[in-house]
Formats: sequence, structure tokens, C-alpha cells
Amino acid sequence: MLYDPQNEDEVRRTQAIIEEVMRLSIEEGGTITGEHGIGVDKRQFMPLLFSEADLQAMAEIYDIFNPSSRLNPGKIFPIDPLYLSSQRRHRLSLYEGHRTGYEIERWTSDLQADLASHLEPASLLHGDATAPYTIQGQRLRLVAIPTTVEELSQVMAVCHLRGAVVVPWGGGTQQSMGHLAAEPDVVVSLERLAGVLAYQPDDLTISVGAGTTVAGLQAVLAEHGQMLPLDLPMPDRATIGGVVATATDAPRRLGLWHPARPGAGGGGGRVDGTVTHHGGRSSRT
Repeated sequence: MLYDPQNEDEVRRTQAIIEEVMRLSIEEGGTITGEHGIGVDKRQFMPLLFSEADLQAMAEIYDIFNPSSRLNPGKIFPIDPLYLSSQRRHRLSLYEGHRTGYEIERWTSDLQADLASHLEPASLLHGDATAPYTIQGQRLRLVAIPTTVEELSQVMAVCHLRGAVVVPWGGGTQQSMGHLAAEPDVVVSLERLAGVLAYQPDDLTISVGAGTTVAGLQAVLAEHGQMLPLDLPMPDRATIGGVVATATDAPRRLGLWHPARPGAGGGGGRVDGTVTHHGGRSSRT
């Protein structure tokens, strides 16, 4: 859109048009940017699409790679990203739990009671029922299986308040990777957060729950003559969330797609239970 930046009336009218376009894009499930990022002109519209928690999560990544704001200062964020990052750290510190002085059986019992207040009995496993979720030879004290994003948020919040070490679980196909930084307390399985959330075959866009299996997604796509260029062992168990989290590779990635870049939009629960999202649905040809 061309306008004279020296003409205040043209600037005002242009900004009004741009804001209306941004709002319409968001209402239709899209985002406010394309291939060329946010830059300066669109940063004021970021709060239209993202919550304060969303912006803080993005700023945390910014802080890690750009702690002195030397790279592209003044872009993307509507306010200082280092300030946003510090806000998030402060919020987490206020509610972070500790086990100091707790006898382990009592601590586990209290944690189980807190989780049970947010989950159905069949969604909270303990004792021998946790055996299928053993991680690197370690039996977990509790396994939580939320059925909604709200339950996932509540489970993560409880674990954060209690100082519990959480391990996410998709299909369990990659749990032997790496080394455990600490003895895990709770497995949070996303197996029931599965299924198609939105699908536009003509736009080549699809949104699915993290617990959706690769085989399940391929079956949905096949009905429309489409496919995910991802060849994995155990596709009936491997989940989309797990594939993305572990950046699982496949031969066809060289020419088509890599799971570490699943798409333009997504969301998830943070360590303290805060639910955040990024981007929006968009199609590319």
C-alpha cells in the first residue's frame, strides 16, 4: 500500500486500513504476517493475535539468543522483549514448588490428591498401572492422561506448584533417547489429545492434536489424495507431538518437509500450566 509518510492524514488512514486487514485475517483463522516477518510496521498489532503469555514465551527465546538486543532491536515486539522475558521468569518463580522437608510418600500422596481433583479416575494411574509408561527402566509414581487442553493446563500447574519432575509422553517410541536430567515423578501422556481440529484440503492446511498418531493422520489425508512425507517406524504408535518434539528424521525430508518445522501455527502448555499459541493457519504452494 503506497502512501506519503509526510502526510499525517494519509498515514492515519493507511494505519486504519492495515489494522482492519489484520483483524479480518485473525477472525478467519489466519495470522498477521507472511514470509517477511513482523518488522516494525506490524509490531503494534501483535496483541491482536497473541496474549501476554504468548508474547512472554516468544520473548524468552529472544532473550536466550539475543540477551543484549543487538540483533534487530526494536522489531517484532510491541514492547521491550527483555522486559517481557523478565516478567515470565518472575511469574514462574512466584509459583514454583519445592519438596524441602517433605517425606516422599506423603509428597506423592498429596500430589496424587491434587491431580485427582482435576482428572477422572481412569485418567490418573498409579502403582502397577504405570508399568506401560516405564522410562529408561524407571517406574513412574503417577501417570496423568488429560483429555482436554484445560485438563493438561491444570495438571502442569499442579506439578509446577508441587515441584514435580514431568516427562511428556506421546506414543513412547522415543523415550530411550537422551539422558534424564532428574528422576521423573509424573508422566503426562497426550494420547487422548488426538484427532483433527481443523482441515482445509484445498488450502493444504490441517491442525491436529499432539496425541494424533502418524498413521491416523495419514489415513485422514489419504481420503483427499494427500499425504505427510514422513516415513517412520511404528506409525501406529508414533504421535505428531512426539515427532515434532524429537525432530524425528525421515528420508523424504531432503526434498519435501522436516518435522521440526511442522507449520505456521501451533500451541501448547507451558511448564506452569499457561497455555500459549503461536502463528495461525496459512497455506503455501
